[in-house]
Amino acid sequence: MNLKTISFNAVVAATVVVGAATSGSPAHALSFSTSGTTTFVNPGGSSTTINFSPLLLSGSEFTPGTLGTNASGLTVNGVANTFSATSNALSNFLTGFQFKGVNAVLNLNAGTNLAKGFFPSVNQAFTVGTGLTGEIRSTSGSLLGTTSGLFAASSTNGNGFYSYTGNAVAIPTPALLPGLVAMGIGIMRKRQAEAVES
Repeated sequence: MNLKTISFNAVVAATVVVGAATSGSPAHALSFSTSGTTTFVNPGGSSTTINFSPLLLSGSEFTPGTLGTNASGLTVNGVANTFSATSNALSNFLTGFQFKGVNAVLNLNAGTNLAKGFFPSVNQAFTVGTGLTGEIRSTSGSLLGTTSGLFAASSTNGNGFYSYTGNAVAIPTPALLPGLVAMGIGIMRKRQAEAVES
């Protein structure tokens, strides 16, 4: 093995290490919040549907556009005044925004151990709250990130409000790895050409 071969192997090894380090860099959480008005169908019943009208979206890497939501709403099942209610997964919980410059949607995963309350003595108030996880996907379906946060919705005298506040974690992408591999291949070809000439 000559010096040129050793030099080339070292370059390739360094390329792979740098690429791996780049693609495996830890992601950091991005705080965000979305809120708006809401209405309840069958509040206090064993199955309650929460319909949304999103108004606001804020947070690092989130760019609001014309916000929308899934018309079917979020279904909460369980007896009121307990912490054992559940909710269905809801695709397109939030639409009409960009995440890290990509047109995206926010989907909610199914929820468990929701706090569900109905208080008829307080102007027919109804509340539901829990920690819910979710996914941020591009409009073409690619996974862009995951979310974890507190969902809360309440209604008193017909005036409803909801919020989802938490953190989003972008899925890391090995953006530099293809370039580093190409650089390694270029160096290899150059070394081979030099070896042929000498």
